[in-house]
Amino acid sequence: MYSFPGAPSPLLEVQTDSAYTVGYSSGSDNGVYLFQGPTPRKVGSASAEPVMSRHDTSTDCLFVVNREGWRSSTRLGSASCGPRGGAFPIASTQSTDPANAVAKQSPWGGFVMSAALDTETGVYLSAQGIETWSAAPALTPVILEDASSYPINGPPLGVAQRSSGSEVFAFVGLPLTGAQGVWVSSGGIKEKSEAVQDVGFVSAVDLFFADTAFPLAVVGARNVFLQGSRRSSGNLLKHAQTLAAGAQITSVSINATDSGGPAYGYGMALVRHASGTWDVMSPVPESDKTRVGSQWFTRTRLPAGFADFTPEQVSCVNARHCVLTGRLGTTQGHVYTFENTETPTLALTVDGVTSELTARESVVPIREDGTGKFLTFQASDGDGDPVYIGLFSSGFPAGWTLAPGETIPGVSRSLNLTRRPLCQDQLASAISLVASDGRSKLERQVIARLVHSVPPQVDVTLANNTPAPNDLGTLSPGDAPVRLLAAGARSKAGCMIDKDWHPVGSVAGGPTLTSNGAGATLTPPATSCAPGTRTFSYALTVRDEGNLEATQTFSVRQPGWSSLADKRPGLVFEQDLRGAGAPVVRATASVDCAPERALDLEVTLQPVKGDSDVWRRRVAVSQSIALADSGLCGRFKLVARLADNHGGFSSPETYEVELLGAGLALAEQAPARLVAECGQRASLTLPPGFPAEACQSPDVDWRLDEGPATTLTKLDDGAVELLTEQTDLDSRVGRTVALEVTASLAGQEVTATREVRITARPFVEVSRRSELPAASETGLVGMSVELSNTTDCDVSEVIHVERLRGLSYVQGSAKFDGQPLAKVTWKEASGELIVEELTLPQQGTGRLTYVARPHLVGERLFSGETSLRGELISLADDPVQPPAEGCGCSSPASGPMLFALAALAGAARRRRPATARS
Repeated sequence: MYSFPGAPSPLLEVQTDSAYTVGYSSGSDNGVYLFQGPTPRKVGSASAEPVMSRHDTSTDCLFVVNREGWRSSTRLGSASCGPRGGAFPIASTQSTDPANAVAKQSPWGGFVMSAALDTETGVYLSAQGIETWSAAPALTPVILEDASSYPINGPPLGVAQRSSGSEVFAFVGLPLTGAQGVWVSSGGIKEKSEAVQDVGFVSAVDLFFADTAFPLAVVGARNVFLQGSRRSSGNLLKHAQTLAAGAQITSVSINATDSGGPAYGYGMALVRHASGTWDVMSPVPESDKTRVGSQWFTRTRLPAGFADFTPEQVSCVNARHCVLTGRLGTTQGHVYTFENTETPTLALTVDGVTSELTARESVVPIREDGTGKFLTFQASDGDGDPVYIGLFSSGFPAGWTLAPGETIPGVSRSLNLTRRPLCQDQLASAISLVASDGRSKLERQVIARLVHSVPPQVDVTLANNTPAPNDLGTLSPGDAPVRLLAAGARSKAGCMIDKDWHPVGSVAGGPTLTSNGAGATLTPPATSCAPGTRTFSYALTVRDEGNLEATQTFSVRQPGWSSLADKRPGLVFEQDLRGAGAPVVRATASVDCAPERALDLEVTLQPVKGDSDVWRRRVAVSQSIALADSGLCGRFKLVARLADNHGGFSSPETYEVELLGAGLALAEQAPARLVAECGQRASLTLPPGFPAEACQSPDVDWRLDEGPATTLTKLDDGAVELLTEQTDLDSRVGRTVALEVTASLAGQEVTATREVRITARPFVEVSRRSELPAASETGLVGMSVELSNTTDCDVSEVIHVERLRGLSYVQGSAKFDGQPLAKVTWKEASGELIVEELTLPQQGTGRLTYVARPHLVGERLFSGETSLRGELISLADDPVQPPAEGCGCSSPASGPMLFALAALAGAARRRRPATARS
């Protein structure tokens, strides 16, 4: 890499691998840099840009031709040297001097030069180098009549020469579409090329010999590479490779130097993209020289700083050296060199595994079960050059084939691989490879070790010739044996095999395995004493002649002992020898594997109409359960189940049992009271009355012994509901309902009597009035008592008791509603006047009247109460004091009482004895 002031001129001549010249232009300073050794040397050439140079290494003399066609020679570091001459003798039919000469040399010195005339372009060829001229060179002129307008740098030129002094051939691009140009030679050839369809102007061209009489051309026509030769060669220019739209090939240099094979082609091309970026491309080496330049490869390995570089020209020599010139920025020239010094390397990718082929001979495994479809050989080059890969193969076993596959030019080459089953590993004949970057070559041999990697497979079928599944399902004790067939001595791939049937893990208690050459048989046992389903596995292992083996496993499920859920215990009830009045329960069980199950009998007691346990007992099935131990009394639902030690239960057996517990008894009870209401039936719930220490839930029966008509309703808890049939008061109040209650259970019975006294809420209003007639001579008091029935029910057999304090009843004076009473009793000692057999109609009032004689001393009070058959029916009655003597009190209602008192007074006077008067 080297930078210099100014811009590079069109001059770039690479003579050898170690020497080249680069023209530069910087205002009035124009000249040439000679690169030979570590430091470039600068030679000026006055005001005109140099367009061609030649370095004579024997005299260290540098010859330069400028754009005006003048040649100069300078010994570097000293005075001029060698022959000097004037302008080239350029023939012209024009009147003006030629100008803007451009040229291109072959490595042998021959060159082609173009110069702009007034209306034409002249092309001049010389087989001799410019250093050989004594004065003016001998040129072969060719006038291009149809190329009158070119840019300042002239038309694209390509030149080729076999050796020093031999005929020079050139291709001159014309400003015409179809990549048209003119083939010319110093031997007098002038032939216009045929237009190529769908391409533009020639933008770059280079020629090379490829063991042909006439050179080949690689032409850049904007974004298309063309390759071919003149019409008479039979190899016309044709499409080689198309680049992205908008790209333009600006410079190309290529050769097919013979470097010992096996591939040829080295050089570079510069490509500018529409975005302003650049690519450097190289031709992919070809085994056929005539195809060189047909495929181009974009180089990815570029020097540091290349991204800021604008390339303009490239020139390559032999198969190892290229020089690029261009600009860094706008005022700085720059030179990059590329050397082809590295030897390519090779790698092989098979089934996703890449092996570096570092040894001359490599053994690479290829599995028969690999999934890759290709053997892909990848090449890489330390210089970043594209690499040609040549392949030659043979000797794969029958069925294995290799066919050409995908190729990425310069990078990789693939072979389509077809595989077939193997019986053992094999070594295939070598695949010979050769890689070349156009100069160096690498030869490798790959011996494919074909790996037998697919274990042997055999078909296993059932007796009905259907494929045997790995899950053979359920094989219950007592079922028919299962037959697995695997006949034959070869695998499906045709390999010899050995077969081995064997159990997997422990199969104790499971099906028995027997086998022979044709298959295996699984025979289930008669019973299976295990808590649940067990799975047993058996395998067939097949080993082939390549020592690979494969195992197929078959499993069967064997149910354990039968489910308890489908069983029921057989129950036996026996007498409890302790005389406890409750049975002893034991069970019989017809269950398989009973000893292994460790069966128990579980008994629970529940209410007859419930399902909650009130007592539970579990014992070994060989033992019995005494229900008396529950201490319960009453009728219960006995639920019995078999249970095992793995959480299994049988279906239950259910019976009703009667238990006496602490025995039967009925407690003494005081009579209950039932309140009657007029017009309504009266009800009462009466419990049986069990003592706390006795059985609380025996069977209970009730019977009406005597009393008013009553409906009895027995309740669930043994109580009874009484409901009188009558709704009046007279037939109920004061009467007693006698009931007989009987408790029975387990053949035992006790009986008791229960009484219910019918009463009523007081409903008789009592009001009384006492009267003392005025001027009474007897001191007697008349009493009037009103009894008012406040209900809608008549009542009879009513008893009223009057209590007199400080007074005595006057016999015969009591009347009820004015009528004498048949049943009146006076108890002097207690002061009670008892009046019986009274009748009070509904909502009616009866009046009791009587006369009382006050005592001489003491408090005088009247009170009383009314009852019906012993039941108080009167409302509260406040005591009443009689009026003071001589009160003369009266009221509209007191007439009868006063009449009675008057009569009583007269009678008293008549009985009084006569007395003397004074």
